[in-house]
Amino acid sequence: MPLLVLGFFVLQLDRSNISNALTDTITEDLGITTDDVNLGNQLMLAGIIVAELPSNIVLQKVGAPLWLTGQLGIWGTIALTQAWCTNKSSFYATRFLLGLFEGGYIPGAQYVLSLFYTRDELALRTAVFYFGNYFATAIGSLLASGILQLAGRGGLSGWQWLFINPRLWLHLLLNLVSLAPKGGLQLYGPTVIKNIGFSKTKANALNSVSSFLVVVFSFAISYASDATRLRGPWCMVAFAWSMAFAGTLYGLPLHADKWTRYWIFTFLGSGNALAQGLNDAWLSVNAETPAKRSIGLAFVVIGSNLGGLAGQQIFRKKDAPEYKTGS
Repeated sequence: MPLLVLGFFVLQLDRSNISNALTDTITEDLGITTDDVNLGNQLMLAGIIVAELPSNIVLQKVGAPLWLTGQLGIWGTIALTQAWCTNKSSFYATRFLLGLFEGGYIPGAQYVLSLFYTRDELALRTAVFYFGNYFATAIGSLLASGILQLAGRGGLSGWQWLFINPRLWLHLLLNLVSLAPKGGLQLYGPTVIKNIGFSKTKANALNSVSSFLVVVFSFAISYASDATRLRGPWCMVAFAWSMAFAGTLYGLPLHADKWTRYWIFTFLGSGNALAQGLNDAWLSVNAETPAKRSIGLAFVVIGSNLGGLAGQQIFRKKDAPEYKTGS
């Protein structure tokens, strides 16, 4: 569910940042009027209407994970190309195409929700799904207030920066994925260890080991990153670490030795957030100006907190006492 909410967040951000661009020089730069902007938005809505049914037919054929993920990638690329609009025609074309590839995401995501939740649970989950919409509207305006200050940098107007730099979105996504497990593991780590078979005193003491290991592993991977002058590959190493131990833990039988399960869980907890620091450093050293660095780091911190927001729902009551879904 958190990924569906994130998709809605990105959709609404890509759809509504035109409202922030209107406070800058987009109409003058493109030679358009507010009437043209209105028509552009009508074309976007027309694209959505045209695509709604075909999109969900395709979803049934190829599967929701593949189709919804593909949609997000395509409309994100189209949203990016809006930064290079030069006239009325290109503005109209990108708005229509944006709507065409966003069409079907919302009902498709709601269809996925209906597969996982009962009729008694669905209303609340649908409301939470729409939080992505509301957060995008609120956060988009805050981001725009800073991004528009980049006017004139790189030969671009402030409004163009609203649609550009997909690397920022990738950095945000890296932190989101890295931090999503951390919140749940921190909150329920002692509980999981206790349910493995340890007393509450031992469980709380043993839970501290993963935090000490984080210090060691974080230093080691950061040192390796600086020594090799590489960031991205070491981020992938951190993700591979987490995936390896998560998969091993999931595949262990319930009757496995408690110390084996404990150490696998501990190594999982010690590695799931290692990519965060590397990702922040990666963005920071590649930022061309202090302004870009400041805004970019704020952006990835949003990703960290979105990950934390999602992570609070990883360990659910229905999964107790083993919490195999969350861990």
